[in-house]
Amino acid sequence: MIEAAERTRAASITKAKDMHEKVVYELQQQNADVAEQLNEQDGTIKTGWDKLKEWFTNNPIIRWIITKTSGGSSGDDDVDENYNGTNYFSGGLTTLHEKGYEIYNLPRGTKIYNHEASEDLVLKTAQEVARGVLAGNQDKPNGITQYITIESPTPLSPSETARQVKNASRRLALEW
Repeated sequence: MIEAAERTRAASITKAKDMHEKVVYELQQQNADVAEQLNEQDGTIKTGWDKLKEWFTNNPIIRWIITKTSGGSSGDDDVDENYNGTNYFSGGLTTLHEKGYEIYNLPRGTKIYNHEASEDLVLKTAQEVARGVLAGNQDKPNGITQYITIESPTPLSPSETARQVKNASRRLALEW
């Protein structure tokens, strides 16, 4: 008895699928515009959101971006990972951060600095600028010299130091 019920169930499902396919086919033959609006799985008319979702799913540009960012391609233009830095990059798409959120398209021969080297370059640049400012103010009799002490329980990054100095200078200017 259970076997007979399963056979009846399977036959009903097969007939329903056949009928569904015939209805969709007939609709496509009668009116192609309506057929494009029809969701073939459940027979409903597609909403604007359904169409947009389908566009994103089938769009070749979106597929290319997903392929490149998910590492699904095996071509010459794979996305490299260069967060450790390199003296001579071969060129093309690469990420520069550990998490790989941003993709850069860099030319061949680009030197990529790692995080520590980048911080060192920023610090050296800040020191050179500060020396230049000090040297420029020494010749002026009305120059202003500021001595700022920043107390912090942990070492500050160059950008945080610059922010602290800027805020201290603003406070000093407002007191005059």
